[in-house]
Amino acid sequence: MAYLDLSRSPFELPAASTGTAPAEIQDAPLNDVERTVLALSLKDPLWSIGPESRLGHLLRWIFDYRRPTSLANDRLEALHRFAVLSRRFGDQLDRSESDRLSDAGYSPRLIRDALATLISNPRTSAVRAAR
Repeated sequence: MAYLDLSRSPFELPAASTGTAPAEIQDAPLNDVERTVLALSLKDPLWSIGPESRLGHLLRWIFDYRRPTSLANDRLEALHRFAVLSRRFGDQLDRSESDRLSDAGYSPRLIRDALATLISNPRTSAVRAAR
């Protein structure tokens, strides 16, 4: 016979751990998934982050060109958008995009790390030189 503890609600959240402060978590370096998102964003065109238009949908249907799918995590999607836009516009990127990435939970140091990763890539330099 099994024992069922009914003293606690199954919907009760566990107590918060005081081991690490949120500032320490935010200052962690970019993880492998985030670096993969940055690498994948090097191949995505500028139109991949905008809304789909009817004409664009028709042209992709006619020429059988697939639109890059959005990421499941909103935080990673914000990083992807920032990477595509910063790759294209560089220093002329609007401040609101950095704010959007900051609102997604990235610290200023992580934003600088993401920019440094993009700048150090030779493909990014070639895109900016072609403009």
